[in-house]
Amino acid sequence: MVVCQVVLLAGSPHVEDMTTEPFERIRAERMLPGLRLNTLFAMQRATAALGFCDPPKHKTGGHSSRASGGPEAWEQWVDRRHATSTLTPRARGSIRSNLLKVGRWAADQCPEAADPAVWTRQTCAAWVTALDRMSVWDYVQRTVGFGETLGKPLQAPTKAGRISALRRFFLDAQDWEWMPRCFDPYRVLATPRSVAALLGPNPRVIADVPTLAGPTPQQIGNPAQATLLPTIEVTQKSAAPGPTSEPPWSTMNCTVRVPRRIARLLKGENYEPGRSELDAASGPRPLGPHDGRHHRSPRPTTRLASRQ
Repeated sequence: MVVCQVVLLAGSPHVEDMTTEPFERIRAERMLPGLRLNTLFAMQRATAALGFCDPPKHKTGGHSSRASGGPEAWEQWVDRRHATSTLTPRARGSIRSNLLKVGRWAADQCPEAADPAVWTRQTCAAWVTALDRMSVWDYVQRTVGFGETLGKPLQAPTKAGRISALRRFFLDAQDWEWMPRCFDPYRVLATPRSVAALLGPNPRVIADVPTLAGPTPQQIGNPAQATLLPTIEVTQKSAAPGPTSEPPWSTMNCTVRVPRRIARLLKGENYEPGRSELDAASGPRPLGPHDGRHHRSPRPTTRLASRQ
């Protein structure tokens, strides 16, 4: 595809007619996605080696600029912590980005909190409250790549990650004796229960398609517990189908162990709990006067002699 694009722009299928202009035009107008630009680079380098165009320019420093912003004192604290931490570069960069967002909030809402050393319990509570009401674009430096999520409320994992970054920042600063212990970050910057309750797996609706474990709950017409059937059916192909005949299938029944209570409920029978379940529900049985006096030792195990 890259070769066809260059040939169409050059107006000739001959390599001697390929000049530098079509290559530069493709890059300037972004006619190809990022991964195919590597092929364009190799093609231009091969054409330049034949002497028909200029070699491609090596771009250095094309990565995004380092995040900055917020009060100068706050940014100095963040850079100091970033240089001292022993985490991986990716983890340190993520924490630094989250801490700079806190600094931008402090410059906007609490100018007196520009220095982390003057933060108090009230400042932390105000920031957690503001974080719970923030949107995706609040206090960010770049909005490229957000797409449709731009302007929507922050998700629970994002809130928890930002709270964790600030909590780790104050814990390290206090442990390294950079600032006095004015509050306990574990208590003051704990993840709120409303946010922690939303963390975990995100269930989704599964397509209504039969699987090897049997029909889905939607097909059975029962709740999700209906998947715990005592027997499941696994279909496997037994022979190759003919040109006009229907494909033959064979059915194999596999027995699956389930609790007796669930099995009886699925069969529509009335279930009465047994003695062991009643004892477990009522708690441990009190010891009698003779309990523990006569302890029966375990039966000794006998080892079968191997046949010669």
